[in-house]
Amino acid sequence: MDAVMNGMVTARNPGNATTSELGRHPVDIYVGRQIRFARKRRGMSQESLAKCLGLTFQQIQKYEFGTNRVSASRLFEIARALHRPVSYFFEGLVDVDEREPTDTEKEILTVILGTAEGRRLAKAFLASMPHVRKAIIGLLEAVVQPKETTPETRQTPGL
Repeated sequence: MDAVMNGMVTARNPGNATTSELGRHPVDIYVGRQIRFARKRRGMSQESLAKCLGLTFQQIQKYEFGTNRVSASRLFEIARALHRPVSYFFEGLVDVDEREPTDTEKEILTVILGTAEGRRLAKAFLASMPHVRKAIIGLLEAVVQPKETTPETRQTPGL
C-alpha cells in the first residue's frame, strides 16, 4: 500500500515485492500517477496517448492506475510522447523503511480524514505534483511553527 511521508507518496522497500491489498506495487501506482499528470498537463486524452504508442486507451488506464506495470522501454516511449525525461516519472518518490504507522500517526489520520475539509485537502494534495506538495508543506510549516521572536517581529498589543 502506498504511504505518505513528508508529503510524498513513498514506496515501501521498492527492492522487495511489497504490494497493496489490490496487488498493485506502490512504485507502479506512483509512476502511473505521474503518467496521468504529464498527460493531462499536455492536454492529451488517454486515447490520443494510446494512439501515439500503438496501444488501446484501456492499456493507458491500466498504466495510470498501476494495475499493469510499465516496462522500461514502454516508459521511454511514454516519456518521449509526453515530452518529459524518464526521470520525471520517479521525481518525488522516496524509499523508506517499511513500518506500520504509530498509534499517534493513525490517530492524526483518523482526525484529519474524519472531516470534510481534511478529505478535500488529502484528495487535492495527492492529486498535486511533487514540487507543489513540497511548497504546500513548506507553507504549512511556516504558518504553524512560530519563528523566534526578534525586536523586528514583536508586535505591540493593541496594534
